[in-house]
Amino acid sequence: MLTKKHILNVPAANLTQVNDYFKKHTNIDYPEVPKKYGMAVNNAYDFLIKDLEILALLQSFEISEIHEDHVLLCNGESFLGEMPGRILKDSKQVLCFVVTIRNFDDKSHVLTASLENYFLDIWGTAFIENAERWLKDYIAQELAELTLKRTHVWSPGQHQFELKNQRCLFNLLAPEEIGVQLAPSMKMNPIKSVSGIMGVLNQNQTNDLNPCDFCSLHKSCRVSGATCS
Repeated sequence: MLTKKHILNVPAANLTQVNDYFKKHTNIDYPEVPKKYGMAVNNAYDFLIKDLEILALLQSFEISEIHEDHVLLCNGESFLGEMPGRILKDSKQVLCFVVTIRNFDDKSHVLTASLENYFLDIWGTAFIENAERWLKDYIAQELAELTLKRTHVWSPGQHQFELKNQRCLFNLLAPEEIGVQLAPSMKMNPIKSVSGIMGVLNQNQTNDLNPCDFCSLHKSCRVSGATCS
């Protein structure tokens, strides 16, 4: 079970949708890149993929009590606000994760050409989004073997799940172990890092609360069905 801390190396070879995520942000269909962007896009990709290190940290925690304004865990930590109780309704456990491109910030300071730096940033976003997608699928498979399933994924700061909950998540996981630091502003470093929680449910339970339903772009979003949680 995932009650023990897991640290996973996410192989780039497993991230088969990176080009789709890149296209979502740039409308560029890699590797068929327009000539005027070709060198910058390819150089940024090659530079990022060399020595690419993507790490994921995850662990589940027992829930003690669910209240209207907070969710109390058995170890004394709490997720605050009205949304955690809705996210974790009927859950006995909360599964927390952090995923990061460990060496991204160092790489971003090396490229000097502004266009290459721009595309490096987009490639970083594409890789971290695909890595999060891969981790969600990995977790779903692990839970299915235990006749369990997960809720949708929510990240601190996302659609009424208050950003201050990032502190609770860091207290639980201590992702400094994989090189992720939390600034006083709740910004994660390296910048290409994502975090989130999901509830763990029995197979016969349902909690369809979806962050997409709280997004102002929900009705017009062309990617939510394919790439959101």
